[in-house]
This record gives sequence, structure tokens and C-alpha cells, in this order.
Amino acid sequence: MAIYSFKILYLGDPSVGKTTLRKRFMGASFNENYIPTIGVDVSVYNMKIDANVLKFLLFDLAGQVWFKDVRKDFYTGANGAFIIFDITNYNSFYNVANWIREYWTNTKWGNPFILIGNKKDLEHQRKVPREVVDEYIKVFEEKTGYKIDYIETSAKTGENVQRAFNMIVKKIAMAKKRVQ
Repeated sequence: MAIYSFKILYLGDPSVGKTTLRKRFMGASFNENYIPTIGVDVSVYNMKIDANVLKFLLFDLAGQVWFKDVRKDFYTGANGAFIIFDITNYNSFYNVANWIREYWTNTKWGNPFILIGNKKDLEHQRKVPREVVDEYIKVFEEKTGYKIDYIETSAKTGENVQRAFNMIVKKIAMAKKRVQ
């Protein structure tokens, strides 16, 4: 049996739902009480495929600006990331470019990530129109040549949480194939 380890980061502004998404993926139920992450929170998730064990180290990094220097240390060895914004908070979407820049500056250009618009259960409070996201993705792809995979999730209902994880695993696998 072979064991393969992968490091996945959860990145985004404070209160976008990074911790809740990670916990929901790990099987926890939704908790209304928001407690900001201080520095980093790490979880381990194991998945068995055939005779292999895939070990995922999930790093939930604090989104506050004053943790920027601390975050740098945790980018090392990252295989992929979720860059998350809150569909009800336009500023969190506006900062997506900063998160991509920080991620690629501290890993390498083109390192895989999935863009997540979280809090889909609050569609009636949406401040970031889907058309704006689509246009951002189109312009980003034209300028960089990097294809952004985008999904909207709800940590509250669990909608698309597993699907987002499957997407990043696939994207990491494709990146590994290109390197070999």
C-alpha cells in the first residue's frame, strides 16, 4: 500500500466561510457562531483508492491582513488551494485577485486552485452577480492562460462542498501529470 500526501489551503477574506467549508467537508454540522481562525487550523482527511491511501492536509489560513506574514510560512509544499469569497460580500470578491497573487507568489505561478463563491444559501442577499464572476474569470483566463474552475457552495446546507473537493483533487492530479 502506498501513501500519498497532499497539502490543500483554504484562502480568502475573514468571514467568507473557510473554516465552515473545511469542517463541513470533514463531516461536521453547520455552526452559526463565527469564531475567527487565529493563524492556521489544520485537519487531516484520508481517502482510500484501490490499494493507495491519499492523505490530505487541509490548512485553513487566517484571512486577516495582519496574518499575511504568518501565512507565508504555510504556503510551502502546497499542492492546491481553495480561494473563497462570500457571494453576499462584494469586497471579499474584489480581494480574490490579491489572494491569487499571494498564493502564486508564495508557491509558484500556475499552482492549482479552485475559486469558490460561498454562502449560496443566501442567494436572496447576493451582492456579487454571477455575470461579474464570469467576466472576471474570462478576463483572467485571457490575460494569464490559466483556466479557473469556479463553483458556488453552501457550508450551511452542504451544497457542492464534496464536489468542490473533488474538483481540487482532479486539478492537482492533472497538474502532477503535466510535471511528470
